[in-house]
Amino acid sequence: MDKQKIQALADAILERIVKNTKSGWNRYGDNFTPYSKLYEQKRAREGKTEWLTYSGLMLNSMRHKIETEEFIIDLSKLGIEGLTGEFICDIPKIYIEIGFDDATEKEKAEWMINGTVRNDKEAIPAREFLGLPDKDIEEIIKEVLLK
Repeated sequence: MDKQKIQALADAILERIVKNTKSGWNRYGDNFTPYSKLYEQKRAREGKTEWLTYSGLMLNSMRHKIETEEFIIDLSKLGIEGLTGEFICDIPKIYIEIGFDDATEKEKAEWMINGTVRNDKEAIPAREFLGLPDKDIEEIIKEVLLK
């Protein structure tokens, strides 16, 4: 797989996380816990309609890091008599890490993902947005690899 396809895959994953987050879906494809009535009213007065985007800085600071590793099969471990050596697959192992390039926005994201507690009460419920449901990942892989 060439570097352009891997880059396109990482871009598409990041874009889908942002899209799902703004639509109010968590990493499992479920709806986020609703905002409090008071906060929802404040957002409505200010024309804020997308989830977790009060200023937009947090989602805009998301970045991806890509690492690849050759996928090598040790042929002698397949249990076929006389078969030795290694086979290097054309498709490498791909690691795509999504993170934040701003420490303040990373901290904000951690509050959103983990939720917060104040005076023994849930102040901000957890809204796990960093990730995608398997069906989304499968869809992205098909879209990118079949282009």
